[in-house]
Amino acid sequence: MKLHHCLCVIVVLAVVACSIESGTPPRRTFDQLMMQAREALAQGDGLAAHNLLADALELKPHESSASLALALADVLQLVHFGDEIVTFVGNLSTQVSEKYLNDPGGLNPNGNLNDTIHHFVKHIFEPVLDEMLVALGDARSDPLVSLQLTALPIVFQNKTLIDLGGTWDANDAYWLEGTVRLVQGAVDLLQGTNLDLDVGFVLGAPVVQKLLAKEPIDWATAGQDLAAALLQVFEDPAHQDFLLPLPDEMWRFQRAQRNLALGVIYWVGIWRRIDAEPTNPPDDVLGFVDGNQNGRRDPNEPYEWLGRYPFTPLEMKLMPLLLTIGANLGGALAERTDLDETDAVIETLDLSLFNMFLELLGLPDLIPHTYYNLADLFADPPAAQIKEFLTETLDCASHESGLIGVVLCVVNSVNP
Repeated sequence: MKLHHCLCVIVVLAVVACSIESGTPPRRTFDQLMMQAREALAQGDGLAAHNLLADALELKPHESSASLALALADVLQLVHFGDEIVTFVGNLSTQVSEKYLNDPGGLNPNGNLNDTIHHFVKHIFEPVLDEMLVALGDARSDPLVSLQLTALPIVFQNKTLIDLGGTWDANDAYWLEGTVRLVQGAVDLLQGTNLDLDVGFVLGAPVVQKLLAKEPIDWATAGQDLAAALLQVFEDPAHQDFLLPLPDEMWRFQRAQRNLALGVIYWVGIWRRIDAEPTNPPDDVLGFVDGNQNGRRDPNEPYEWLGRYPFTPLEMKLMPLLLTIGANLGGALAERTDLDETDAVIETLDLSLFNMFLELLGLPDLIPHTYYNLADLFADPPAAQIKEFLTETLDCASHESGLIGVVLCVVNSVNP
């Protein structure tokens, strides 16, 4: 063996020996990372699963099953973050001081509640939602993607709301992306709206003070007290722009329109995709009950959730109604966006479609043909009119007692 070959072998052996001696762990394979990530998801640990999946995707970028798992890890992280917010607000409410009641509400020095909400949404929620959309796009681009999870517990306030364990496939990535689109649309509406208010009015309401002190509440007047407190928020001269659009964030309303349209379109389209499924795994997250075992869904077979919750007869009876209304709503939301496939026709939301629910109850059609151009609403949000309506309703409710009185206030505000 030549001298330089010997030197190379010695160097390699030395490097390996040093690595072993220093305790450097060997690099995990993609399969190992995926196995550990599934275990973390089963334990509800979204952060640990996310870190493992990020490493896995470095080894195999855009791999469909890892991308789908990453989106689910983000779901756990968002639920956990929401849980922490609820706990934080609860703890904050029990430590309210007189100074806080008399000052505009804020969660940081020299800030206000509006800045705080937008900060958390912009720097935490939005990046996670953006990551989820990219990951779900990679997942559903593979029609054969399959991710088996023994468990995926959704825990909130120490209670398991539901376990989403099962077989996740491209169809599940499709409806999950629809859900994320709806959430992102709502976040854009939130980010485009002025939320600057003095929470002291609400925290100072007698009913809220009694709740914080765990004292008995007179429910006959509780509604009036809360309405009066909210009316102060709406009429506060120091925060006149509360609930009005932020001038520099108007673009968000256009993006919200597109995301909401996609969310509705995906939620309508998923059922056709399920009907076309050639196979139906017994633990499919969203599938159908294949009663005759012919490998396809027949018209009399119900859809199924998580492989163990078949839709009830009432739910199956509602499906055609919901799909008809959803198709109309999706088309109306897509108007004037790149999703609009009928440029020559103006799609509007027809409220008379909701008569189908009345017919299901044996009632006559009570809703006339009323058409709403949703594209106009997003181009020029009627926030001022909505705020005026809410102000009138709260003013009325602050002088009324009982649920019937509040309902009459709403009716009077709609039909003055």
